[in-house]
Amino acid sequence: MYKRILLPTDGSKHSLREVERAKHVLAEDGEILVLSVAIKIRKT
Repeated sequence: MYKRILLPTDGSKHSLREVERAKHVLAEDGEILVLSVAIKIRKT
């Protein structure tokens, strides 16, 4: 069991599914730090 998990996500279904997987390997008193990245796209 892990005490601390860093979980990067891009918001896709696949990456959000990993949140559920992380909960299964997390210690009862553990924590998940979710890192979400967004890219700003400029109009040209």
